[in-house]
Amino acid sequence: MMDELGGVSSTSFSISINGTLHGYFKGERGLRQGDPMSPYLFTLVMEVLTLMLRRRVRNSDTFTYHPNCSHLNIINLCFADDLFLFAHGDVNSARVIMEALDEFKNTLGLVPSLPKSTAYFSNVLNYIKLDILNVLSFEEGKFPVKYLGVPLVSSRLIYRGCKELVEKVKRDMRKGGAKVAWESVCLPKTEGGLGLRKLNVFNKALISIHIWSILSLKESIWVKWIHVYKLRGHNFWDLPLSGNVSWGWRKILQVRPLIRQFIWYHLGEGNTVSAWFDWWCLLSPLSHLVTPRDIHRAGFNMASTVYDIVTNGSWKWPNEWRLKYPSLYTITFPSLVPNSLDEIVWKTRNDMDSGFSVWQQVQSFTGVPNMPSSLDMIVNLLSPEARERSARSIIVKLVFAASCYFIWQERNNRLFKNQKRSEDQLIEVIKSTVRLKLLSCKFKKTTNIEFFLHLWKLPSDPMARGNVYDFGYVLRVECQIKGDVLRKFG
Repeated sequence: MMDELGGVSSTSFSISINGTLHGYFKGERGLRQGDPMSPYLFTLVMEVLTLMLRRRVRNSDTFTYHPNCSHLNIINLCFADDLFLFAHGDVNSARVIMEALDEFKNTLGLVPSLPKSTAYFSNVLNYIKLDILNVLSFEEGKFPVKYLGVPLVSSRLIYRGCKELVEKVKRDMRKGGAKVAWESVCLPKTEGGLGLRKLNVFNKALISIHIWSILSLKESIWVKWIHVYKLRGHNFWDLPLSGNVSWGWRKILQVRPLIRQFIWYHLGEGNTVSAWFDWWCLLSPLSHLVTPRDIHRAGFNMASTVYDIVTNGSWKWPNEWRLKYPSLYTITFPSLVPNSLDEIVWKTRNDMDSGFSVWQQVQSFTGVPNMPSSLDMIVNLLSPEARERSARSIIVKLVFAASCYFIWQERNNRLFKNQKRSEDQLIEVIKSTVRLKLLSCKFKKTTNIEFFLHLWKLPSDPMARGNVYDFGYVLRVECQIKGDVLRKFG
């Protein structure tokens, strides 16, 4: 039975001896330690305290938030059965907090343990510190704050800071060194190990979860705090790793290259996806392709979203970008949906190592937007152009044929020879083969051909003979280049 204040008033216990219960005795202290209901009751009670604190602060003209808590109006945080209170180092703010604690005590009958409570000060004058301690009746503590024997610091933990915890663990360990190597212990059980996680790998996985929470805007105080005090409107991927960041935040930023390729966006309205830094198309991130100077010259800025770079079903790219960045015009035009949310997604290596992924990337060099991904659909699309001799048609057929051949070859090598090339290596072989074939062709000098010359990085004016591009005399050099590529990747 629970009374009006949330306390249990009718607990009783019995002792089991050899499977038989012997007697009963009444509980005098409410819930027993470890009772699964304890966390829920604590959460409910702390919610009442939080509301009292906020009301006191709202009605006060003298309370000042801690400098790193003011934007989010943070006064208190709870973890397990511990309570942290934050305020500016002045007497008036301390008095507001103490009044809320007194109200909480008088209302619920729960008395805070003042002898076990500690006040920590930073950059507070000594006479003000003494006045605050008189108001709070707390003991003064010294930094760093310790929780469960471990210091709560933003810098790197060192042995001296964790000595107390390490010594406790050592007292529980048996004498003698390890009998099995750590690498063997971390192997799966099916391979003779114990299945323990490697701490360095597991730590990176946990940091990756934090990054995912930041990017997906998870509903938590920590995520909000990071966006307000760390990102400050900047893109997470573009944030510089300067020398004055905390050790913990530095470790989060250092993991970015490790997981960058796996975090993509499915476009809705496109107004929350960075055009330059987020991965939303096959050429992403576009910041690796277009320089910041050209971005600003074109009227964009580094905070532009995908929504900002499209208009009326077409790109807003300036005309001069057609020759300077021709690959931009090969990006499949996004189907933006008004009032639809952009979705962050995680792509695994299996998603990116597939033959479909290779085709997605090489098809951008055909100059034909919105190429289908199905083999049957591609064949149906190209069949009417089987005898077409235009530059566009020739390049599309060359890219498709080379892709089919090398993907088929890669499949056989993996199945029968246990040989594997990376996705980037496979794409490079396809592109170099098509490029070499193009060098054996002659094209009329047109604006469309100029586009493909820049797209495939083929030599232009020096090979022009009248109104025809003839690449024959540089074919021997390119053959040598292809030989080098095949020796490296083949």
